[in-house]
Amino acid sequence: MSSKDLMSKLNEYIESCKKCGFCKSICPVLKVSDRIETYSPRGRILLLQGLYEGLLKPREYLARRLYCTLCGYCSIKCISGLELTEAYLIGRSFLMENGVVLDVISNLIKSIVSTDNPYNVDPSIKTMWLDYLPEKPPTKGKVVYWVGCTTSIRRPDSALAAYELIKTLVGSVAVLDSEPCCGWPLYLAGDVDGYKSQVGKALKVLEGFDVV
Repeated sequence: MSSKDLMSKLNEYIESCKKCGFCKSICPVLKVSDRIETYSPRGRILLLQGLYEGLLKPREYLARRLYCTLCGYCSIKCISGLELTEAYLIGRSFLMENGVVLDVISNLIKSIVSTDNPYNVDPSIKTMWLDYLPEKPPTKGKVVYWVGCTTSIRRPDSALAAYELIKTLVGSVAVLDSEPCCGWPLYLAGDVDGYKSQVGKALKVLEGFDVV
């Protein structure tokens, strides 16, 4: 999506926002930011409005305020029923399209490109949880267990538990030898092109399976 298309989509949120501030009462980021307005949901929308109207230029200052936790509490509180997190994602994509990339986001992108995970660890670590199984599962079949980067790297115990549960339910479940990153962290960061690239890689390795 071009910068022009992103701004057009963003304007839908800008025009619908009532600027009432109800969203501020529940924002966890605002609470730990000395209640500075630009770190609030309303503040982010106002910053995005400034971008849309050309009053503000794409720069790191804006990016630091748009990269909240995307918890979604503001959307729950919004009297207009806006999915405000979608507006933030559009803003992030717009900034990235215009060359504004925070160092932490740049490192995330490099990590996924080079190691196929957002933690910048050796890809082989993603399958280490398999060592705790009495026998190695098949790599082909009708059903495949997509483990994911976080589960396989940070929570191997959960990977084991999920595998055993699925196996109990379906009898036989395959596990990929090499699982690419699904790209979701890139989408959340605003790197839509990178996200699409990773999705393409994931879909390719999942060809032939009936259930994922």
